[in-house]
Amino acid sequence: MDFSITPGTLFPLDNLPEGLLFQPDFLRPNEEAELIRTFRGLSFQAFDFHGYMAKRRVLEFGLEYDFTTRRATPTQSFPEFLLPVRERAAQFAGVSTAELVEGMVTEYSPGAPIGWHRDAPQFGTIIGISLAGTSRMRFKPYKAEGKPVALTLEPRSIYAMRGPVRWKFQHSIPPVKDLRYQPELSNFSLLFSAAQSYRMGSAPIRNGTKCLLGNTHKSVKARLFILRSNPASAC
Repeated sequence: MDFSITPGTLFPLDNLPEGLLFQPDFLRPNEEAELIRTFRGLSFQAFDFHGYMAKRRVLEFGLEYDFTTRRATPTQSFPEFLLPVRERAAQFAGVSTAELVEGMVTEYSPGAPIGWHRDAPQFGTIIGISLAGTSRMRFKPYKAEGKPVALTLEPRSIYAMRGPVRWKFQHSIPPVKDLRYQPELSNFSLLFSAAQSYRMGSAPIRNGTKCLLGNTHKSVKARLFILRSNPASAC
């Protein structure tokens, strides 16, 4: 797949939260078509949130989170077909490619929503790319008064959340009309890691590997993040 690796462009986002980056047509139509063909051949897994089977299905790379144990463990590596997307998305969001150590591809079947939530505090920047169908991403203040606002996520567009939109707002996606896919990439919130490790007193250091062992965040996307110098080692 021949992706052009160029920095993303920030488009003006009137009336939307500060810290939200967005660019339409981030991918070319042929790039999107090739990814969709690849995704249709993958074995997605049902999204089980404490016994509730959501309408969307997922695949995780780098790390996977167990909602029962609230622990993350290493999982399958990033596949080759996602590596160019990961590199280009990192440039768009202004982070290094190596920082994006967890990825997830979500398949939204028609009628699939995702409710109001904030992503787990272990994450810093959150990046999402829309493929196939169109959806609306809604934002409203977290534990504060404010009218919801929405951004249309068109096919081939990309968004990134950082700063105020990441920490002071929650977001949701109403039921989608058509099948869509969304690769999502995240980096690690290092400040949270250091503070949480100190407070918990339970983050062992083994051969330069630091692991967080617990997570009390209960959002539907909560995933415990592990910062490690040796991805093959287990906590």
